[in-house]
Amino acid sequence: MQPPGDYLWKVVASNGGNLSAPSLSNTLNKLANGTLRGVVSNEDGDPLPDAMVECGSLFAATNNLGEYYLSMLPGTYTITVSCQDYQTQTLNRVSVQSGQETLLNVTLESTVSNADDLAPIISGIQNVYPNPFRENASIELILKDTANPYTLSIYNLRGELVHRQTGQQTGKVNLNWNGRDSRNRQVAPGIYFIRLKHGPLMQQRKLIHL
Repeated sequence: MQPPGDYLWKVVASNGGNLSAPSLSNTLNKLANGTLRGVVSNEDGDPLPDAMVECGSLFAATNNLGEYYLSMLPGTYTITVSCQDYQTQTLNRVSVQSGQETLLNVTLESTVSNADDLAPIISGIQNVYPNPFRENASIELILKDTANPYTLSIYNLRGELVHRQTGQQTGKVNLNWNGRDSRNRQVAPGIYFIRLKHGPLMQQRKLIHL
């Protein structure tokens, strides 16, 4: 892979083994990626592990210190940050510059009431078990949005989609994943991320396959 810099395309025609004189293009500039990084925390300043930071098809999950890192082409982006039991936050016009680091720290507000006994059941992923799993993982959902279908996607650490389920059910929904991809191939042991999209709701959980 060529490093960032200015380049010219050289075009040469071949006729019976004879090569023409090269024709050069105008100067083309290859830009270096920029970096978006930061920390996702709650209102008390505590880091939130396994929060999801998304930008289109790019996403990263925070580590145990709430830190995330994304390498991106230069541009202006919309960033969405979500975490179980917290309100999803969308940040517009986030600028990433070539060869530079953009710091974006995000604070999420809790959706869980302190009065746990009186709090209503919250929509989304309720439980994933067993976790870690060897053969089958059960994913328990509570879905309240009757107007929109849900999509449950599972990604590997490289951000590649390995499994997806969709449906229109509401209430308590139990789904199962047998550790196979969309082509019915057994996936490798490792860390996977479950992503639930249901109307405006976006959540993710970490799942370990042994």
